[in-house]
Amino acid sequence: MGQKTIQSLERGLDILFLFTEKKPALTIEEIASLSGLPKSTCYRVLKTFKKKNLIELNGDPGKYKLGVRLLKIESVIHKSIKVAAISMHYLQELSTISGETAELVILNKDEAVCIEKVDSPETLRVMPDKGAVMGLHSGASGKVIMAYLSEEQQNKIIEEKGLKKFTAYTIIDPILLKRHLQKIRKVGYATSDQEFSPGVRALAAPIFNLNNKIIASICVVGPRERLTSRKISLLIDDVLEASREITKRLGGETKQQVKTN
Repeated sequence: MGQKTIQSLERGLDILFLFTEKKPALTIEEIASLSGLPKSTCYRVLKTFKKKNLIELNGDPGKYKLGVRLLKIESVIHKSIKVAAISMHYLQELSTISGETAELVILNKDEAVCIEKVDSPETLRVMPDKGAVMGLHSGASGKVIMAYLSEEQQNKIIEEKGLKKFTAYTIIDPILLKRHLQKIRKVGYATSDQEFSPGVRALAAPIFNLNNKIIASICVVGPRERLTSRKISLLIDDVLEASREITKRLGGETKQQVKTN
């Protein structure tokens, strides 16, 4: 037997969720049409929400929009959601599946920073320290973040930070890097082979926030003799699924194509 609910409250919540980024303001007629409710019912619901500052009149005559009081709820939700806490389960899963180290790397201004990791159970393993700073142009975890920044941001990073050469395999040509970043966006993930550290391969996928802005990446990293090209190809779906699930839990889009910053 289904649980009993308050029908009027259900209707009110349905109306609240009619307001979207594409349709931030609606008339009473539009609300009635989209909800399938009588105009009289919609009017009573809106009147109640308006009294509680959850709905307010828009600048356009006869149109309603969400009230600023809802920002209080948004603030609570944002503060309670921690990307590191959400990601930990997926880092553990990826480390178990791959047998390698899994790490969470966040975008911090114009750098990539490792903030969480689960070490490989193997004796020979890659050991990135928490707090380690990486260039966005080198290594899978940094490149997949940079790929989803706007072209303006990419240019600014290249001009102001430069493209430091960490190994003989680091991409330091701006034109080649731009082409490489476009390919990453096309497939939705990044790989690297000795670009940041000698003898190390990695595979990473992007993580987006509520506003579909790139904020982090989840990555599997290991010695290249063990993390072979074939093994990487077998892990792509797992890494992409982890990135999608984390993004989803952050309220972001789970589609491969998302907006740039």
